[in-house]
Amino acid sequence: MSVRRSPPAQSTSFVGRSAELALLAQIFERGARLVTVLGPPGIGKSRLSLRHAELRREGGGVFFCDLGEAAGAEDLCAAMSRAIDAAVSREGRGGDRVLELGVSLGRLGDALVVLDNAERVVACGPETIGRWLELAPRARLLVTSRERLRLAGEATLELGPLSLPEDDGDVGRAEAVQLFMERARAVRPSFSISAENAAAVAAIVRQLDGIPLAIELGASRMGVLSPGKLLERMPRRFDVLSAGLRNPTARQRTLREAIDTSWELLEPWEQGALAQLSVLRGGFSLEAAEAVVDLRGHAGAPALLDVVAALVDKSWLFTRSPAASPMEVRLGMYLSLRDYAAARLEASGGAAARRATARHAAYFLGVAATWAEGGDELAGIEPARRLARERENLIAAHRGLLAAPDRTDADVEGALRAALSLEGVLTRWGPIAALRAMLDDALDAGAAIDPALRARALAARAGAAHLLGRIEEARADHEAALAIARALGDRRMEGVAAAGVGAALRALGRLKEARRWLARAIPRLKAAGARGHEARARNALGQLFLVTGRGEDARAQHEEALRILRGSGDRELVAATRLSVALLDIAEGRLEAASAHLEEAHAAAEEPAPPLSEAAFLRAVALLRQEQGRLAEARASAEASSSIARRLGNTRAEGFALGHLGIVHAEMGDLAEARGALERAAALVRGAGDPRGDAFFTAALGAVRARLGDLVEAERLFAEADERLGEAGDAMLGAAIDLYRAELDLERAARAPDDGAAAPLRAAVQRRIQAARGGGRRAAGGAPAARSQYVRAALRILERRAVGGASAAAERPDEGALVISPDARWCRLPDGGEVVFKRGRALRLMLLRLVEERLRSPGRALPLDALFESGWPGERASPDAIGNRVYVGVSRLRKLGFQGLLLSRDDGFLLDPAVPSYRADRPR
Repeated sequence: MSVRRSPPAQSTSFVGRSAELALLAQIFERGARLVTVLGPPGIGKSRLSLRHAELRREGGGVFFCDLGEAAGAEDLCAAMSRAIDAAVSREGRGGDRVLELGVSLGRLGDALVVLDNAERVVACGPETIGRWLELAPRARLLVTSRERLRLAGEATLELGPLSLPEDDGDVGRAEAVQLFMERARAVRPSFSISAENAAAVAAIVRQLDGIPLAIELGASRMGVLSPGKLLERMPRRFDVLSAGLRNPTARQRTLREAIDTSWELLEPWEQGALAQLSVLRGGFSLEAAEAVVDLRGHAGAPALLDVVAALVDKSWLFTRSPAASPMEVRLGMYLSLRDYAAARLEASGGAAARRATARHAAYFLGVAATWAEGGDELAGIEPARRLARERENLIAAHRGLLAAPDRTDADVEGALRAALSLEGVLTRWGPIAALRAMLDDALDAGAAIDPALRARALAARAGAAHLLGRIEEARADHEAALAIARALGDRRMEGVAAAGVGAALRALGRLKEARRWLARAIPRLKAAGARGHEARARNALGQLFLVTGRGEDARAQHEEALRILRGSGDRELVAATRLSVALLDIAEGRLEAASAHLEEAHAAAEEPAPPLSEAAFLRAVALLRQEQGRLAEARASAEASSSIARRLGNTRAEGFALGHLGIVHAEMGDLAEARGALERAAALVRGAGDPRGDAFFTAALGAVRARLGDLVEAERLFAEADERLGEAGDAMLGAAIDLYRAELDLERAARAPDDGAAAPLRAAVQRRIQAARGGGRRAAGGAPAARSQYVRAALRILERRAVGGASAAAERPDEGALVISPDARWCRLPDGGEVVFKRGRALRLMLLRLVEERLRSPGRALPLDALFESGWPGERASPDAIGNRVYVGVSRLRKLGFQGLLLSRDDGFLLDPAVPSYRADRPR
């Protein structure tokens, strides 16, 4: 047993944990005298306590002893007597050694005693530590343990993982990455985070759960492995994370040894429960644990509720509450502990593992049946939110059923049902490709699947393929589902599949056929009482009418969809329908009505909106802002929409958002940016098999290339646009492309040798402008410029150039605007001043949230709790404390230059909606 009178010197630097150190200090300052730092093996309990001791020297001194090998009260007393240098008799005064140590400790006054690794002496805590606190009223005890002492007055600090990178961008800000980098440099001094290894390092620390010991052991391998190679070895983590440190303590030579020590302290039934719980993935409920764990083989085992509570107390399990449901308790296990427990389950025999896996699959298929199949069709997003919490377990059930050594047809059907339950989850929050892969694996398993189930699966796979831009495959699957539905006489599935065929044909540019299919689907869905699907089909038909310039017909379909949805709980579908109405208003130039409908869509939407809905909303905002002449905001919204679609894997939506971004850049005069965005957009929609979108963005790119002076390339692009358009065009699309082609005439006129050669070209441009505005003969249904924002955008660009160039406002879009970088570390104020946030993370995050709300909903104030959550994510505080922190943060922002921009309204704050605001990757 190792005993020291003062904290041992540390051979490595201390990284991160500033918030935890501050909280630990606050707990003592509030009067606590016994604080226990809790956490699983390797989480950094000892290091945190030692750092606190180094920073906060008490008047009576700091004393330290390691109780890692203590087995009871006698060992604990021996350690304490040596730590505080108390010369006591073997039996102590009157046979009470605890009493004598307490008196000696009391003489030290304001002493701080660190009792490290106290989990083995929890049972004797009341007779030793409890009495010392009474006998030494000025002493403070800082204990590290994997289990609470359960003594009166005990305060606890549950130590969690180091902070992990939120994405693969600026990973170096995460504490886990900082520790990895610091320890990696000990074995490779030149090691640094680069664009090439950032994603691998981020993945490594995530797979290691942010546990410091695991990270240190992994980083020590950087002397012989690259981050990418280490990541490949993560499935064999216990082999990789062994004997890596140059100077390990006896208990930290390997991650497995650290966990072994904790495992040995468990009761047999606790070990059995953990082994079986290892089949669970992600978070899980107590009900799931009760369904999976069978302790009948352990004599004397208490109720599972008591076993789970003990495992939480002993830091093998942790608890979390979902943000959307703070009263719900979810359990979880760190990956390293789960892998260890899984190895123990396998060692107990393959039959035990198979039984646990079977119970796991049965339970979660029941969950899927409840939420994915048993609810109201118009229940809205709530079933998907519920299933999203079980996503990892449903994926595990799917894989386990397909991998069963004695797999049956029923297993394959179960795997298919697990995949179908995640349709709403993976299409909304991504990755969409994962849904497609799960459905592929089950459908291709060669089993005899119930025809109705197969039809549902084919329709779901078609929907995923559509979002991924694989339109022909989507149509084929919808047609296969339709054939099965007809054979079964299933009118509902007939309507769903027919609507899917129509949507695919619309994306393929075959508009007349698409209209016929959608028109057939609607009566079938209505007859089957499928109100949600009928509303979606009507929205799709309305959108088809919109692109062909039939505004009245489009509005009628959307209004009927809203009537169907009246009184339903499907806020997401109501918001999507109102968004379709807003798009129709934008196309017809009714901007005030469009703005009102966007507000209604925002008010109807779920909070927070799923990424799929958010991408569509932001694209609509971009279209409106461009029509309003607020080009910088249009650019920011289009960039955000394309970024969300990219993360989802929705290539078609990404292509359209990028195409609109390119058109905004062109109107702003940013031709190089316009060219890049339009090239990417055309490639994406081409890959999605959409000839209309391909033709449109290719023509817009041709106009940009013409303005850049590359007339040969522009001519080639216009020829490609004509070829791809074929018979898929319509009046609106043709009018917009015709205006883009006029850019070529303008450039040729500018290069003509004399006015005689230029005059016919300029006259042709004017004729195209007049045709777009409805000049000459009367256009059926109204002038193209009155029915399409895309026509108007092309017209604005062309007219500006025809009269002598872009406007000053378009050439200087930053003037008078608030410009902010995506991470809010840099911003330019409307008066030209710049603010750089080198520190002050909370201020930066509050500002970022204010800008996001300004772009999304100008004029809407953010309440205090929303600003607090953005600036101090995950923290809890009283209403008064929340208000104080936010008010201080707002005051500091105003002093930095936001005095006239940051307004107070409705007990909240907002950025002035009259000041243009947008994001930019760099100063212009």
